[in-house]
Amino acid sequence: MSTRSFLTTALFVALFIVPGRAEPPSPSPRAIKAKRAHLSRVLSELETRDTAHLTPAQRARRVAALRHLRAYAVRGQFPLNTELPQFDLPYFIDAYGTRCALAYVVDQTGNATLTRRLADLDNHAWVADLLDDSDLTLWLRRHGMSATEAAYIQAPSLIDPPSDVPDESEQEDPEPTPEPDPEPIPTPDTGPAPTPTPDTGSGRPTRTRRGRATADAGSWSNWWRYNRDAFVNLRERYHAAASTTPLGLSRGGRAWRPSMRDRTKVLLPALAKLSNGNQKIRASALMAWSMASQSDAAPAVAGTRDYLRDPESRYRDLMLLALGVSNDADAQSALVAILQNTKAGRRAIDKKSQVPASTRAFAAVALGIMQSVDAVPALLSVASDKKVRTDVRTAAMVSLGLCAEHATADVRASVAATLTKHFKAGRWDDAVLAAMPMTMIRLRDADARAAVLRTVSRFRGAADVRASCALALGMSEGALQEDVVNALLATSRRDPDVYARRFATIALGELCLRDSSAEANPTVVRRIRRHFLGTLDGHFKARRAMEWHLLATGLFVRRFPAAGADLVRRLVRVAERGGARDERAAAALALGLSEHVDGRAPLLKLLDRSKDRVLRGAVAEALGLMGAKEARMPLRKILLKDKSNAVRYQAALGLGYLADGSMIAPLVKQLASTGSGQTRAALTRVLGQLGDRRAIAGLIELADDESNPRSVRERALGALGMIARESDASWTLPFRRGNNFEAATPTVRMVLGIF
Repeated sequence: MSTRSFLTTALFVALFIVPGRAEPPSPSPRAIKAKRAHLSRVLSELETRDTAHLTPAQRARRVAALRHLRAYAVRGQFPLNTELPQFDLPYFIDAYGTRCALAYVVDQTGNATLTRRLADLDNHAWVADLLDDSDLTLWLRRHGMSATEAAYIQAPSLIDPPSDVPDESEQEDPEPTPEPDPEPIPTPDTGPAPTPTPDTGSGRPTRTRRGRATADAGSWSNWWRYNRDAFVNLRERYHAAASTTPLGLSRGGRAWRPSMRDRTKVLLPALAKLSNGNQKIRASALMAWSMASQSDAAPAVAGTRDYLRDPESRYRDLMLLALGVSNDADAQSALVAILQNTKAGRRAIDKKSQVPASTRAFAAVALGIMQSVDAVPALLSVASDKKVRTDVRTAAMVSLGLCAEHATADVRASVAATLTKHFKAGRWDDAVLAAMPMTMIRLRDADARAAVLRTVSRFRGAADVRASCALALGMSEGALQEDVVNALLATSRRDPDVYARRFATIALGELCLRDSSAEANPTVVRRIRRHFLGTLDGHFKARRAMEWHLLATGLFVRRFPAAGADLVRRLVRVAERGGARDERAAAALALGLSEHVDGRAPLLKLLDRSKDRVLRGAVAEALGLMGAKEARMPLRKILLKDKSNAVRYQAALGLGYLADGSMIAPLVKQLASTGSGQTRAALTRVLGQLGDRRAIAGLIELADDESNPRSVRERALGALGMIARESDASWTLPFRRGNNFEAATPTVRMVLGIF
């Protein structure tokens, strides 16, 4: 065959024979009907929303975009999930070139390049993953759409925006910048829906391939989001401090704790009233009532169980957590029955058939939050049962550690022997195996610890399991152990999986902070110090992991300040003149974590001079972390006037972290007046964590006022519930600590994001 004939034949094959050019198979008529029904609901919702806040140009472009969406629904050509058809996996562009609804609308408005770029970046991303993409946020602003509405177009079956409350982005400045996802309390409509993580059945959630994109850089910020409360013992900082009155009398901060009368005469009656009133805030009121009840949770438990039996209740799975918070014996029995799918469990949620898998998983989480020793056998049985869905088994495995660590030594040893045997065999689903290391470490068993350490030191097993082992080792108690330090150092530098390297790095910092020895091994300390110095000086590559090294450096300096002066100087240098904005932000947070005095002045200068939104927010939070009272007024100014929701969010956290009693009234006032859901989330967190009785009256007034937006009322209820707790207000923190959020199954991932 001549060269010319060969080229002609090859061209013919490329144009007509390759699979990419084949006609796409048609979805089933049932699937087309279901998607059209979804889009019909979307259009009905979006076409009738109030657009008075938009400019005429924005309204015109919005109308045109919705017209394209209607044409898309009529045409009925929807993308096909050819990779994981059993899951609701999003596609911007499928294997046959078909666009999803959102991508089609973006294309038709003359932005096809944006569609192709987003597909190349992450073809399976949810809108919540892309809020840091400036081109997408600009497109949304130009077309008069909020991020919530875009998410609703993309996945109407998963995200249901409230129709009676204006979207929070409509009340904000039009700045097209990414916003942080506020940690939602388990009540309806508190923020963006969590990004679903498909359960592959094999146990390993689908991890989307990402390039060197900003979406992946958010991984370190997710770790910070899930773990920040562990590094600010705010209630102790606030109430242990003593102030002196003008007359010279000492007044302890404990005087500001809610009294028994506050609980019995003010808080509980108000929460009981609200939990029996407006259906829209009933779930939030029940959760707050359960948190506030403490010694007598029976009435709150009864109200919650009535809610669970009501088929009209929308948040029954989440409300199982209220039973966990209550720590009530009857609630524990109900949760065990639901987890085991018994007749009593089905009756508890008014189900005649099987208890749904997600409900069983939330029941497992609730038992973990309750830290119920009596639930250990049931949790171990469910976690070991291969016939049970992976999501349920993973939730049971995480909760097993929280419950078994409080059991007797014999029970811990028995559970540890069972888990170690299965962990070494490695025959369980990867997601369950990835949840095991932290549970094994909690049991304080030598053989279990050795199995976890062996997996890290020998780079054995699946990448997610190695990453989980590294995280779990960072939560080890006691003095720094040379074998653990060496294993984490090796993994941090040489593991082939980027997540294992990152988690080993942050685990090294946490291990240092948890060191409880009177005098740590100086050889080990010097080795760790050289490691961080080498990283910050660029002696070995830490591609896509530098933010983790920076945060871990801050934790090391916090534990060993005498060995950290030169590290602090390097952190300051990165924060002031570093290249990537994420690295500068991480360096600022690391300075806050270090609590080193040499970092205070540079951070104050950065707060005043920096124009970068990401850096300013990190600096605001960092100043609060280190307790810099001189930052009080600048932070309050930012909270009131900054144009960015993201910066206001972190400024509110920073103000709370300062533990300044004079800020209680202004913070409550700001909660009542702000239009930002992100700011409300931060204010809820700090007011709840501070636990000051002077906030109770204002919060009850906000929650009881039906003229307030529902989200304001729900946030106020969340703060009231946390204020009433004697223990750490971050009631889900034990569940979050040491868990591999990158490998988490859907229920675990959702709970990780709850404050």
